[in-house]
Amino acid sequence: MQFSRNRLFRIILIVLLVVILDRVSKELAIHYLKYEPAKNYLGGFFRLTYAENTGAFLSLGANSKGWLKYITLYFFPLVLLGGLFVYILLDKAESLIPTISMSMVLGGGLSNIVDRLSVGRVTDFMVMSIGGLHTGVFNVADVFIMLGLFLMLFLGMNKKQVEGGEL
Repeated sequence: MQFSRNRLFRIILIVLLVVILDRVSKELAIHYLKYEPAKNYLGGFFRLTYAENTGAFLSLGANSKGWLKYITLYFFPLVLLGGLFVYILLDKAESLIPTISMSMVLGGGLSNIVDRLSVGRVTDFMVMSIGGLHTGVFNVADVFIMLGLFLMLFLGMNKKQVEGGEL
């Protein structure tokens, strides 16, 4: 097993940054939003509102019980995060952007799973709305997960276009 110490340092730095930003934002949400009415910004486009999610994405699995809940909300995510870490660490590509984007996904996932393991729920507090459409309630970890996935998809599509001679 061979890996770059610089890559390991970058991965750990990004993961720690994401986890710290997420933890601080959740503590601020608990302190300032928990017993307060929702606060609307930008004409209602962005709303801060406190929510506790005992499930996964959009509260999926929140009502599951027993071994099924532990497999879907604890075991499976930990295995995926562990696999992602090994993949990032051992990936032969030397490109910085994929390492950053996958590390953002890893950091966000790790921060949310730590919440589930430590207190049994994830603190969410942000919603975006346009007209009658709105997102589910999410947090900073979710933002990093989505940003990392978007970068991976966007860069992956561009890489294929470049290799295919389209760019």
